[in-house]
Formats: sequence, structure tokens, C-alpha cells
Amino acid sequence: MTVKTKLQFKDYIRLIFLMTYRRPLIVLLSCVGFTFLIPSVQYFAGLEKLFEKPPFLQLIIGLSLVILLPVTIYWIARKSYFLSKSLQEDDITYEITDDKLKIIGESFNSELSWDKIYKVTEFRNWILIFQYEYKTIMMPKSCFGDDLLVFKKLITGKRHIRTNFSWTRKAFGLFFTLLPLLFFMLLGFVFLISIAKPEIYLIPENYSGEILVFFDQPDGTPLEMEGKKRIYRIPENGILFTQFKWNRGAHNRKFFMIKNNTKNIIDEVSAFYIYSNENDSDKISVIDKRPYYFTDAEGNEYLFRATRFIVGKRKDFEKYDVEIKTDSIIENVFSNK
Repeated sequence: MTVKTKLQFKDYIRLIFLMTYRRPLIVLLSCVGFTFLIPSVQYFAGLEKLFEKPPFLQLIIGLSLVILLPVTIYWIARKSYFLSKSLQEDDITYEITDDKLKIIGESFNSELSWDKIYKVTEFRNWILIFQYEYKTIMMPKSCFGDDLLVFKKLITGKRHIRTNFSWTRKAFGLFFTLLPLLFFMLLGFVFLISIAKPEIYLIPENYSGEILVFFDQPDGTPLEMEGKKRIYRIPENGILFTQFKWNRGAHNRKFFMIKNNTKNIIDEVSAFYIYSNENDSDKISVIDKRPYYFTDAEGNEYLFRATRFIVGKRKDFEKYDVEIKTDSIIENVFSNK
């Protein structure tokens, strides 16, 4: 059997990317890259702030894995192609017999016995013959014409050569390649269904101190929505009883201070924030002080579940105590229930 072919540069590049991005590790790294890149871009674009501080490191990692990695692959492949005379030959002839593979080009001539081949892989448009992991003979399937089935039968008869000719092996290989992507999709789905309903906290002008929102209160303020977002209008005393059900899931909320009938957004810092930067001492922010749960005397029913915060200048966070305020409300409102 004799086949002739010429490997074009654009076809070579496509094949290199196909081979590279079929590796589970590369797929995994790409998923990690997008996981870092997307929220980082959202942060710097002002669309969504999932980080407390500017995510420079996450942005660099994301750009490296999503953009720099494929660019690097391209330039390495390009260099390899133009440095290899055998890849640039106008015509390469392959003489295939039961014992060996003979490769004839204008500037080279080589022979390989099938004993030196350990794997033959079939892609949609390619046949790849591996001497070892990184030494590959690349042959377009179109060059075989009607002899493709004859070639595959010949290779199948070589027991030591691994192939993926059967559909089960192709399916398993594809599944193994996509496994990291499927894993990240599952994580993304779990994350999406675990996100709490979006919330907006409207805080009175110049208010500072503790904020407590008590959910599941039949006599509380009626439900108020802005599109799909819950609206919590915090009273002057910082204590809100609402008919809204407890909002389960990862936080999805924003805080605004109402001033002259306009909403001014307030940054939220994590529950682990420790004041240390004098430059931020007078910055008005909100700190999460963790939810609180209170049941009846038998412990069978929640009398309330509450979210708790402190709002004010960052240097003044330590002046306030949500525990004292929570205990006071329990004693005055819920102790007899």
C-alpha cells in the first residue's frame, strides 16, 4: 500500500491544538483559568465584586491559562514546523507493508518496523502513528482513500499496537478528556443552585451601628421586590422584622445608604476583617457578623433566623456589639413565645 501526502502549516497547527486540548490536564488548566479570569474581569469592569481586594493574581493566572497558554502552544508548534525540513516537504510517500513503514521525502528516507510502533490513534481527519509519546507520524485520513480500512485491519492485527479504532475506545477517550470539564460544570451547577436570592439592603442616611434583619415574622414588614431582588428597608433603629422567608445559599447582596433620595453603594467586608489600614479608617463599610438562629423552648421550631451586620466607619467597627443587641431583642420580643 502506497499513500502520498503533504502536511500544510494550517493543518499542522490545527492538529497540534487538537492533540493538546484532548489532554485532561490541559482541559483542567483551561477550566481553572476561566474560573479565575471571568470573576476577575467582572471585578475590574465593575459588574460583580466577588473579591474583597482587587484580584490581580487571579487575573494574571486566568490570562496565563486562557490566553498565554494557547499562544505559547501556537508559537512552539510554528517554530517546530519551520525548523523541520521533513514537515515542509512538498510530497511525502508512505509505503506500508505487513512488516514495516517506509517514509520517503525529497530530502530524507527512513524505515520503521511495526515492532517500534506502540500506538496508532484515529481522529476525525487524521491517523497518528506513535513511535513513542512525543514522536508522531501525522497522516491525513484523506490520503488513504479506499485503503483506509485495509490499513486499519493491518494495524489491528499487530497485537502490541494500541489503537482507538473501536467506538467504545473513542467514547472512553472522549469521556476521559472531558472529565475535568464535566467536573467543573457540575461544580458550577451546584454553585448556581446554592446562590441565595439577590438582596438589596437600604440603610438610612448617616446611620451607624448594628443592623439586624429577622426573617419569617408574620407581623413584619410586607414583602418588597425590585425585579427578582429582595428589598430590605432598614428602619432608623437598625432592626427590621420582615415576612420574607430565610434566604438560603451563598450571599448575593448589596448595601446602599439612602441620601437625598439617591442610593450610594457601601462596600461589604468579610466577617474576618481586621482594621489595620489607617487610609481606610473613615471609609463607610458593612461587616458581616454572621447569622443567628433562635428556637422555641422545646427546640422544635425556629422563632427567628436573623442576618446581622455592623455599618459605619471601619475604625469604629469595634464600638458596636451585635450580640448585646440580639440578646436585648430576644428578651423583649421573643422570650415569651
